Amino acid sequence: MFLFIIYFLYQKIIFNNKAGNLNLILISVDTLRPDHMGVYGYNKNTTPNIDKWAKDAFVFTNAYTIIPLTYPSFTALMTGRYPIETKIIDNADGPMQNNIKTLAENLKKKGYATGASVTNMALDSELTNINRGFDYYEVNEDEKEVMGSLDYLDNGFNWIRDNKQVPFFFWLHIKAPHRPYYPRTQLRNIFSKSYKNTIEGINFSEARSRQDELVKKIKCYKQDGIKDEKYLEELIDTYTRLYDEDILNGDYIFKHIIDYINKSGLNKNSIIVFYGDHGESMDHDYYFSHGRVIYNSSVKIPLMIKLPNNENGVIDYLIDNTSIHNIISNLLFNTNRAHLSLKDIDSLVKRYSKDEIYIMDNAATKGGIVNKRYKYIKTLRTFKDDCLNKYSEEFYDLSLDKAENTNLISQIKYKEIIDKLREDFKTNFFKYFPMKEKDINNSQDKIDKLKSLGY
Repeated sequence: MFLFIIYFLYQKIIFNNKAGNLNLILISVDTLRPDHMGVYGYNKNTTPNIDKWAKDAFVFTNAYTIIPLTYPSFTALMTGRYPIETKIIDNADGPMQNNIKTLAENLKKKGYATGASVTNMALDSELTNINRGFDYYEVNEDEKEVMGSLDYLDNGFNWIRDNKQVPFFFWLHIKAPHRPYYPRTQLRNIFSKSYKNTIEGINFSEARSRQDELVKKIKCYKQDGIKDEKYLEELIDTYTRLYDEDILNGDYIFKHIIDYINKSGLNKNSIIVFYGDHGESMDHDYYFSHGRVIYNSSVKIPLMIKLPNNENGVIDYLIDNTSIHNIISNLLFNTNRAHLSLKDIDSLVKRYSKDEIYIMDNAATKGGIVNKRYKYIKTLRTFKDDCLNKYSEEFYDLSLDKAENTNLISQIKYKEIIDKLREDFKTNFFKYFPMKEKDINNSQDKIDKLKSLGY
C-alpha cells in the first residue's frame, strides 16, 4: 500500500509538471483520398461514421504529405523532420536513425504510456524503427481487417484499458482502403454492380495478385498502345467504385474504434487525431497507385482533430506532415488545451502553416511546390521506358483545374508566377529533400516483402 501511494504521488507530480492529463489517440487510415470522403464534399456515402464524428472536430482542408507513401509519411508526422534529415523517402529505405526523436519518445519522457496497433507491414519495427518510444507496438496482418472479424482490435483496446489510469498516447492504423480493394462481404455491391472478376469468388491473396495484374494493364496504357478505350474506362470505373467500397470498409472499422472510445469515456479526456497518410492516383491516363506521382490525388490528405470540448470548425491554412507534428505537440501541452476555441486553434495552426509546401515522389524523380492556388512540378531525373516521363515541367492552376488535367507551363499569362515558383524551387527544394538514387543495397528479402504488399 505504501509503495502504491508513493507511485501515485510520483505520477501526479510528473503529470502536473510535464504533461497534464489529456491522452492522445491517433487514428490513421491508409491510402485515403479526402475528395472521396463525404466530409470533404464527395457525392457518395463512403464515410458516414467519419462524417458524423467530424461534426464535432476541426477539419483541415489544406493538409499535405510531403511524400505519398506510408513509411515516409509517418516518419515526417512522428518526427516533425523533413527527409533531408531523416533520409527516409521510400518504404525500403531502412530503419530511421536513432538520433532523430519521435513523438512517442518525447511523450514517454514526459510520463506518457505509449502503444500502437498498426496494419501495414511497411510499418514493421524491423524495417523502420518507427516503433521507438512505444511501450507496446503490434503489427497485424492486413487480411484480418477484411475477413469479417475485428478481433485484432481487442489487443489494442486491452492495452488502453490497462494503461488509461495515466496519460497515454495510442496509435491505431487502419490499412483499408489500400490495394487490394477487398471490402467485407456486407459492404459489396453498394457502389458497383460488377467487379470484373477482381474479388468475387476468390480470397484476399488471390485478389491481390489479380488486381496487381489489372493495374499493370491500366498503367501506361496509352503508351502501351491499348486501343479499347471503353474496356479501360469500365476497368477504371470498376476500380474506383471498389476503392470507394473499401473506404466504406475503413469507415466501418473506424466506427468500432470510436464506439470503444466513447463507451470508455475516453472522448472526455483525449485529443483524437484522424490522419490519412497519402491518397491514391486514378488519373492522368496512366497511373493507378501511389508513390510515384505528386498530383493532389496522392499528396493531399484528410486531417481532423477533436478536442474534449467538441469545439469544431474548418481550418484552411496550408500545412504538411511536419506542421501536424508541431500542432499535436503544442495542443497536448497548451495550458488551456481542453477549452480551446476555433479562434485559438486557428491561431495555433497559423503559426505552423506554410506559404508553400515542397513535395517529392518516393523515387526522387519528381519534385514540386504547391500553394493554395498553384502547383509546380519538375522532373528531377527519368527512368528508361517510364511512362511518367511525359513532362519535364508542369504547372497547374488548382482554382480552375483541381484534377490537374491541363498543364499550363507554356501559358504566357502565368509566366511571372511560373518564374517565381521555378526560382523558389531552385533555391529551396534541396533544403528539404535528399537527391539520391533508389537504394539498391537493401536486402532482397526486404524488397521482396514490400513488393508482396503492393509496393
